[in-house]
Formats: sequence, C-alpha cells, structure tokens
Amino acid sequence: MRRLLPLVLFAVIYASITARDDTPRLRVPTADEYVAVVAAIAADIEQFPSYPASFFFDAVHDALFYLYPDTGDIEFDALRERFYTAAGVGDRDLVDRWRWVRQMVVAKITEDAIDLSQVEVLTFEDFYITVTPRDFDADGTDEFLLDIAKGKPVDRARENCLQVEVIAYLVAQPTAEGYRFIDTNVDWRGHQYWGYSGLDGGVAELGFEDINADGLPEWIVVAGGERVGGPGMGYANAGSLIVLGWRAGGLTHVVSTVRGEVSTVFFSVRDCNGPIPLDVTWDFTNIDDDDALEILQSQEFIDNWACQRTETKVFDWKPDEDRYAFDEERVESMPFIPKIAGSETPKKSLDGDYAAATPCSNVQ
Repeated sequence: MRRLLPLVLFAVIYASITARDDTPRLRVPTADEYVAVVAAIAADIEQFPSYPASFFFDAVHDALFYLYPDTGDIEFDALRERFYTAAGVGDRDLVDRWRWVRQMVVAKITEDAIDLSQVEVLTFEDFYITVTPRDFDADGTDEFLLDIAKGKPVDRARENCLQVEVIAYLVAQPTAEGYRFIDTNVDWRGHQYWGYSGLDGGVAELGFEDINADGLPEWIVVAGGERVGGPGMGYANAGSLIVLGWRAGGLTHVVSTVRGEVSTVFFSVRDCNGPIPLDVTWDFTNIDDDDALEILQSQEFIDNWACQRTETKVFDWKPDEDRYAFDEERVESMPFIPKIAGSETPKKSLDGDYAAATPCSNVQ
C-alpha cells in the first residue's frame, strides 16, 4: 500500500496538469504536497520496473513550469534535491535543463533576499554567477546581468569545450518587491546538448552601447560553436553575432539569427579555440548619412592554392523594421596565385614575375 499511494497521488497531480480547458478539474496540490509526492515516487520508482521513468520525468517537468511558475512557492533546496537531482535533469533534460537551473537561481536570490547591487560574484552549491550592472532600458536605474554557470566556473572570454551542466545569461530588474527575472534570448550551453558539447566556440560579449541611435544601448554577443560533422568527414564549427535591444520590458533580437534569411549574421569558424573565431572580425562604424552605425562582418578565406579573399557583409539599420538588415557584400581578393609555376612552395610574392602567374579568379 505504501508503494501504491505515491502512484495514486501522482495520477491525481498529472490529471490536474493535463486538464487545460474550462472543464471541471481536480484541485491543484500545494507546492508542499507536490514536493512530498515527488520525493515518495523518486524513492520507490526502482521498485516498479514496468513503470515508465520518462512518464514520471515529463509530469514533474510540466508541473514545475505550469503549476508553479512562481518559484517562491518552492524553496531552493526542494528544487535542487527533490526535482533536479531526483529526476536526473542533468543527464535527461537536454532541451529544458536551463529552465530548471533558472528556477533554482531565482529561488535562491529570492529566499536569501540577495542585494545584487552589492555583489560582483555570487556562489552557492555548484553555482557560479557573475553579476554585472547594466542599464538596458536607459532609465537611470541598473538592471543586473547574471552570467550563470552550474558545475564549475567558466571564463567565457577564453574557455570552451568544457563539461559544464549549464551556462546561461539572465537579467534581474529591480522592483518594489525584489526583482523581475527576464530571459535574455541567448541560447544556454552545456554538456550533452544534442549529442555534442554545446560549449564549442563559447559565448562572449563584444560590446554594450547604442549603435543604432535609438537612445537605448544594444547588447552585442558572439555565440560560437555548434560543432557538426563526424569521423571520416571532418568537423566544422559555426556561430552567429547576436544583437539584442530592450523592447516592451525585455530583450529582443534586432538582427535576425534565423539561418537561410538574407539578413542573417551567420559565420563559420575553423576550430575550437574560443568564442571569437580567428578568421572573422566585426566593425561598427557609420558609412552612410544617418546616425546609426552599420555592422561590418569580415571573414577571410584561403583556398588550397593559397589564394586569399575577404568577404565583408554590411548590415544597415532599418528604423521602420526595427532591425538590422543585410545591405550588401563586398569581396576583396588577391590577384594572383602566390606560387611559382611548377613549384608547390608558397611564396609571399611572385618576385614581380606576374606574366607567369595564374590569376586567382581563374581557379575553380
């Protein structure tokens, strides 16, 4: 009977979750009741070999994010021990692992009434949080950018390919009651993310300034590294430039990051040496007659003939669309193959013998 009781209670809770319309539904349990049931089920789940663990996990996941969106309902210790640990989130939830970590961070800051204006680094358990004051909405009062790592501390400017559970950004906006917590729309990273390390290439901040002359600062971030490929076919990393602006109380992309769109700022990187690729540079400068800066993204390419070219994509601010859009691409190429005919030895010049040189444009 002791073993059946958790399952009965669990069924009651799950039924209350799945009833999404206006029909009569069972009473939603309090947070304390729910935590107690989860603990009982987690303790006994191995005694039921036919009971699908994924069903338990999915129900706990739904309850946490739909029944109890206010993390003040559940304490940090309960979130960590009874949910994150008992449900095996670190190994199982490859998509929403960050949402669980977010709940724990918010609960901890709320419970301990932490004054973020008084700390630069916040540590507890295996959480490492760098706190940076930033006035995203330009109202004269700082919000706080929380750079959160769970598992081990990370230097985003230098390290990548690390086995860390979660690395993500979160914004805390001061309110009369404490803080309002706002997601940044920058993807979280962590180990076992879709089968590869989500940290390849890392994430690094390029700047925090008003580049489009709208009176609000833009937050400019480089997200490197989706590692793709496999044995026998090689590997490649990819990344993107992310520009976020404050809109309607939150952060919104003002440069599209959807692949395939002509306005996408997207690039490939050659290796796994950090968040800033070796062959891509960015310049924010005014090249037209408006007040907004253009984004110039330049990437160098070298082929197997040692011909080198630089492709520069220009993105112009479109105030009517409230975003940066692709404007033009500029290509600069070296004129000749930097090798002497009949020799495989590269040279920096052809010693003036241009008549014997092959134009790079003739190489297919």
